Amino acid sequence: MLLKMICEGMAVIRICALLVAVGCFTMVPGTSQAAPRPNPKLIKKVTLKWEDQPVVEGIVKEIEAIGMKISVDMAALEAEGIEGARDTLELNSVPLFPALQRIASLHGMYLLSNGMEVRIVSHIKGEDGLFNVTYSLKGIQGALTSEAELADAIHVTSTIDAGWLNGGTGEGEVLAITPTSISISQTAIGHDEMVVFFSEVERALSGRAPTYFDPRTQLLLKKKFQFASAEMSLEEQVQALLQGVNFLIDRKSLSDEKIELSTTSVPPAGTDTVLNHLSALCAASQLDWYVRDGLLILQSKVDAKNTIELRAYNVRKHITPELTPFLMAAKLTNTPELGPWLEQETGGALCTPMGPLLILLHTRVGHEKIAELVK
Repeated sequence: MLLKMICEGMAVIRICALLVAVGCFTMVPGTSQAAPRPNPKLIKKVTLKWEDQPVVEGIVKEIEAIGMKISVDMAALEAEGIEGARDTLELNSVPLFPALQRIASLHGMYLLSNGMEVRIVSHIKGEDGLFNVTYSLKGIQGALTSEAELADAIHVTSTIDAGWLNGGTGEGEVLAITPTSISISQTAIGHDEMVVFFSEVERALSGRAPTYFDPRTQLLLKKKFQFASAEMSLEEQVQALLQGVNFLIDRKSLSDEKIELSTTSVPPAGTDTVLNHLSALCAASQLDWYVRDGLLILQSKVDAKNTIELRAYNVRKHITPELTPFLMAAKLTNTPELGPWLEQETGGALCTPMGPLLILLHTRVGHEKIAELVK
């Protein structure tokens, strides 16, 4: 049931990384252009196998291998103390740039690109400089009831530090809205979020089933598994359990909470599905997990409370004169057990209506609860 809810009841659009992370924006503040199209080189599926690999060096090698230029803002990385970050991972048949962007993000870095060359900067640098992009609204007409509601939904569900001039603390803004397009001034990371937003809204309106894991990973997580050894390190347990699954470990998250991957313990006993063993392992080790761009990412349970993502839910079939999307959003945010809610000052989750949709920012576990309620 849990796997079904994850794979079918949760709305995650992996195309966001394929569009924005491949970097077809021209990174010149103040310029205007249409929404990005992916560079085929950057979304080519590859295998990445790193063993205690310096992250910067690994990214440079992968980008150079496809014949593209890459540079490094070493001063920015050194200022954040992240220039020496290292990682061990094995990813199979993953789109190159989205995977590298995700790896970079776990180490406080960000990859800027214009589709022809790449630059490694700190995550903070990814929030510098505003530039304008015009997005088509043709795919989300069914959710547009007013310009004000659209702009409000965009402002409210943004998690970027740069923020907005209207109702925020930053300088991003909605420049213009026409019946078929919207122009937005934001940072590179801000535009990442915009693509997620519009992709999610379009998917929810279309009725397409959400994709969270690819079919192969779904089968792997349903597979029966039994640990072979009586005692293993935490990292060995993770690697044995998730063999064949594309996963990353947020090593900084674990280090911050003093969770040592080298610590040995007795793994979960008996034969069960990989997903159930993963839940048991996480519970015993103060870990949690989430998914981005088709990659399962392990982090500390503490950080999981603050790892939120945007999903859209089509609640059209539940709407009545007495129960509008606005009232649904109010009911959800006034139900503590479905939180923690920003509105109640208990956490970072929030919900806002947009046409027949509810747009939510929530944790993985929070989205599981919401998906079950509105299905």
